[in-house]
Amino acid sequence: MVDTFMRLGDLLVSRGAVTNLQLSIALADQRISNRRLGEIVIERGFATEGDVAACLAQQYGYTVDPLEDYEPDSWALQKITAEDALTLRALPLSCDADGLTVAVSDPIDVLATDRLAVVTGARLNIKIAPQSKLLDCIRRAYGLEEPNIARFEGASKAPPRFRGLTPKRRQGNIALMDAYDTHLDRPVSLIALPSEDPEEISHFHLVRAAAKASVSGVAPVFDSATHRGYRWTVMERLSGENLERVLFVRGPRSVPAAAELAAKVAEIADSLLRHGAQASWICAANVMIRPDGPLLAPLSVPPLRYSQPIEVFDKEKASQAAVFAVGTLLRDCLYGLDPQSEPLLPAPMPDIIATCLAVNLKERYGAPIEIASALRSYNWQALSSPLARQTNSERDQLLGSLDGMPVPQIGKKPFWQRWLNRRAA
Repeated sequence: MVDTFMRLGDLLVSRGAVTNLQLSIALADQRISNRRLGEIVIERGFATEGDVAACLAQQYGYTVDPLEDYEPDSWALQKITAEDALTLRALPLSCDADGLTVAVSDPIDVLATDRLAVVTGARLNIKIAPQSKLLDCIRRAYGLEEPNIARFEGASKAPPRFRGLTPKRRQGNIALMDAYDTHLDRPVSLIALPSEDPEEISHFHLVRAAAKASVSGVAPVFDSATHRGYRWTVMERLSGENLERVLFVRGPRSVPAAAELAAKVAEIADSLLRHGAQASWICAANVMIRPDGPLLAPLSVPPLRYSQPIEVFDKEKASQAAVFAVGTLLRDCLYGLDPQSEPLLPAPMPDIIATCLAVNLKERYGAPIEIASALRSYNWQALSSPLARQTNSERDQLLGSLDGMPVPQIGKKPFWQRWLNRRAA
């Protein structure tokens, strides 16, 4: 019989995956960081993802799926969007009369499994998979793989303190990698940029602005230095998917998803400004989408369309520059990076975007928090439904037809005016 009450640490020791000393170290780390034990033992190199997956499966009575030679089931993939699959870390494997079989890395993440049940509307058959393999398969299944990152020529020039460099993203000459920092004794993410690159100075100022920020929703920057012809920036290990890459591959986001993302980014921007930090470096390339919300990271110098030239950069102008950046981000989410046509948006949304991007600063929102407030004032799910759009259209047509009716010449108001006056009374 499966002992569902046996702790994960004891299972890892009994399998010989970790020693008692390693478990003690991991438990001490867990008490301080309040993170999951499986995540800690993997980061410290005490156990593999396969070991943790096998123990979780044994602990909760699931089976392990290593996802070897995985072939996407197109019918099952339609049950979960790419965004939900990435943020919930769930890969649909098959769909039949018994329900939807889904591979996850953390079976005790109740919020994720509950969300899966809601969005799929199906009975879930859970399998456990190693997290890295799972995320790789999700990216491949939904076409989100990064091209041309398998080789980074500057990896050999990294400072010797970093081990296990793994390329994650390339944008121009900027490379993002995961590594283990032996000085900090923790997993980190690295940004590498050639010192002679024209954007190196601008990127350094961007990194310095991010390093001064100590705000929730902004990736902590630990260090930045030049070594062997490259500028190396050391950050907290980044998780999630890059928003620019998602928009490039998947196209515009739905109105509810774009509104929620922009509202959260606006709240982060407002926190930055209140703590005296710059927020004008917000752009799609610097936003990571994670299960617990977006994360800002100084990955790239924002494109020109995100910036508004300001001669005197005082506190008020800094707030208005952040408003402009958040508004451009919202527009990119709704229109896409290469818009071919105007999307059909609910009536309040174009007004919100216009207020963010107004040329006259007096007509623009005064602070990013006002954008968040405006976006959260509407039920975008209801406003974006076909029924709501049809109802609004039919109402406009009705009012238009009433306005065009001839007024009777008998000294009495037309029926529809008398009816409206009665309703108003």
